[in-house]
Amino acid sequence: MSWGLLMEMHDRLVQEMLPPRDLSLIRSRLYLGDLAPFASEFMGTFLLCFTVGLTAGNTPFAPLAIGSSLMVSIFVGGHISGGHHNPAVTLAALVAGKMKSGFFQPGLGCALWATLLPSSWQV
Repeated sequence: MSWGLLMEMHDRLVQEMLPPRDLSLIRSRLYLGDLAPFASEFMGTFLLCFTVGLTAGNTPFAPLAIGSSLMVSIFVGGHISGGHHNPAVTLAALVAGKMKSGFFQPGLGCALWATLLPSSWQV
């Protein structure tokens, strides 16, 4: 079996298993499933910036710590949000057409807030 056929079968099974979304529920209340990519971007960017702030200049193992935190955050949330964790990568994905335009502004906002929060703690 090819990888594409397996992915198609997976998508079809997931669509059959999940209940259809009720549009009135989405319009009346906030659908929390739509916030998952932004929460993932926030947590990954926060972890990356916090690790950079804690290790920069203090240890010769800073690159290992920073790379490990980025690796873990991409493994944990990359399948949810794409694992950008950097506004420049988000902009590049938008320009390349690999991302929906509706994700850019909230994703950029999450990344900027996640960058400012750890820097305010480390002052």
